[in-house]
Amino acid sequence: MPSDRRAADLVISAGMDDGAVVGLSARNPPPMRSMEPRPHRGSPTMRSAQLAVAADRISEARRNLARAHTVPDVRRVMEAASVAADAARRVAKLAEGESSAIDLVEAAADAANDAAGLRIEAQAKAGELLREMAERGERDLGRGGDRRSRSQAATVNLGQIGVTKSESSRWQQVAEVAVEMRRQYVAEIAAARGEVTTAGLLRYASGTEAESGAVDPVEVHAEARRQIRRVYRGLRQLPGYAPRALVSALDEGERQDLVATLAGLEAWMADVRGELAVYRPANEEEEEE
Repeated sequence: MPSDRRAADLVISAGMDDGAVVGLSARNPPPMRSMEPRPHRGSPTMRSAQLAVAADRISEARRNLARAHTVPDVRRVMEAASVAADAARRVAKLAEGESSAIDLVEAAADAANDAAGLRIEAQAKAGELLREMAERGERDLGRGGDRRSRSQAATVNLGQIGVTKSESSRWQQVAEVAVEMRRQYVAEIAAARGEVTTAGLLRYASGTEAESGAVDPVEVHAEARRQIRRVYRGLRQLPGYAPRALVSALDEGERQDLVATLAGLEAWMADVRGELAVYRPANEEEEEE
């Protein structure tokens, strides 16, 4: 049966291994399979496929970061970005070791840095969330006080949201680096074919600030506005704190400072009311007339 032998030869040449043809005969032919050879485990085609998977994970993580509004959600994005960065970096190293096309090696390195940059942005967002939680009184700063007071919002500590003190400190450091500087760092390191890291960003930010020596008036104004808005949010939340809880949370020196501060608070509040009167809507002024 020469035709049957030729059919078996075609099946083997199509990429089936020896174990797959055991027990097959002309009367029991194998199912039809693609005649295209399967990509070798270390082939450029396989590396390109692995890189495409990593790129998809990076895109998905970026979408999830835009939707994340809690620290645990942002942490999951960090983890996904780390996995994608490691996968892309591994593809780059393997492709380079296999003497693959330089375009594939560079594309994998770019994807790894893209994922590392996304991880930095997730760390910055987590740092911002932690800082905002502290400002709103939603995070326990370890200063004691009556957290059972009905008028005070419930607080959580770092352990309850799965964050260590070192992570909290590091993420808030990243958040303090201006977004433009973070992007500039990633772009420069990627162009130099380096490796984007959080430690590298902080060194870059520290070195850039030391070298610049000049004061950026725009950044100074923006920081002043951020501080003023923090004061505003604190004032809005102040009536929600029980006086007894507030005073009991302070040490003796802080209590004395508070007494001195309260002495000038009434005059300050009168000045604030005077400033607010300047911005009253026109219709309110007409009604009074």
